[in-house]
Amino acid sequence: MSELPKGWDYQQIASFIPDKKGAVKIGPFGSQLKSDEMVESGIKVLGQENIIANDFSLGERYISEAKYEKLKSCTVFPGDILVSMMGTIGLSREVPANYQTAIMDSHLLRIQVDSTKVCKDYFCKVLHEYQDIKSQLHRMSQGGIMSGLNSQIIHSLKFPIPPLNEQKKIAEILTSVDKVIELTEVEIEKLKNLKKGMMQDLLTKGIGHTKFKDSPIGKIPKEWSVEKLANIAKVKGGKRLPKGEVFSDFKTSFPYLRVTDFKDMTVKDGQIKYLTEAQFNRLKNYRISKDDLYITVAGVNLGEIGTIPEKYDQANLTENADKIIINNPAKVHKEFLKYFLNGEYIQNEIGQEKGTGGGVPKLALHRIESFFIVIPNIKEQITISENINAVERNIATKETKYKKLIEVKKGLMQDLLTGKVRVKV
Repeated sequence: MSELPKGWDYQQIASFIPDKKGAVKIGPFGSQLKSDEMVESGIKVLGQENIIANDFSLGERYISEAKYEKLKSCTVFPGDILVSMMGTIGLSREVPANYQTAIMDSHLLRIQVDSTKVCKDYFCKVLHEYQDIKSQLHRMSQGGIMSGLNSQIIHSLKFPIPPLNEQKKIAEILTSVDKVIELTEVEIEKLKNLKKGMMQDLLTKGIGHTKFKDSPIGKIPKEWSVEKLANIAKVKGGKRLPKGEVFSDFKTSFPYLRVTDFKDMTVKDGQIKYLTEAQFNRLKNYRISKDDLYITVAGVNLGEIGTIPEKYDQANLTENADKIIINNPAKVHKEFLKYFLNGEYIQNEIGQEKGTGGGVPKLALHRIESFFIVIPNIKEQITISENINAVERNIATKETKYKKLIEVKKGLMQDLLTGKVRVKV
């Protein structure tokens, strides 16, 4: 542990928990709180979802007054700190002031601290996000498949404790950063909703049209036509690595794109696999071009559709994805086709495939070729694509800002909680 400023100390949580029964309490075991005992209204039951979302209004689980009398030792009170015990352990939130009567379930642990010794906001932020606490939890957590907490672990967790007025100031500073992060999250969500609405509107109504007609996909502008995908593009499959072979141990000139590499309508860096030259020569007929679209055809990511960045032009393609080769780029704009295939109509069609046949969902090549595609004139296709792309760029900018804020907060927390950077009280 690093050296702390004068007046600071490393203390265990046990040092500021009141010496009284129930100051640290685990929720009732499953046998004490069965799902078939839930009622439509009554005393609310809180779970991990409330801690993760920081929303104590979530959830519709209730128990009767009679059941509550048996479990009232698990009541949560305003000012209590609730901690997640299973799965993502250590997440913590303070119960809001004047909160209604509720109990916690077996995935939560209640802590009551002495607020004359520790600021509750400071305590929650340390327990929730401080990296050293996460390391301690990882080392000490108990359980088999899922890591879990117990009251002994909670008591023994140790972290820096500055004077109370500094604790409060540190908590205020971190809360102010949290507010900027939350605001950025809200902005991103609004932009995503805007994009979804724009896509639905532009891909069915177009720009400036007043006359509409019926089509296989519903009402569309009178000037538009509808074609099956097979009439405007070729669909070809990828190829798996031969049985018994493994990818190259190092980066080569022959990237191999898998379903896990496809996200947000593009290829994500970081986990790309590469072929040896010999493997590439055997699979060279199964490459994908930057002028093509990919579509995933198997697994949980069924129906992911997007474009290939230029640096992955001519990469080899997995057998769990197909490539869509546009016949006439002067008639069908690649970006427009990408957005239409990601739109509500086609994604609903793909969704139906996920519920058929059982086992791992598959999307047959002939099914892809049967999709109906709207065809505006090429100029309108380009304009529609540019409008949607402008919102996408805005989302990307906000997401970059969000990631930077998260990193800034991590560094700031480390500096503040070790006294490297002192606050002015």
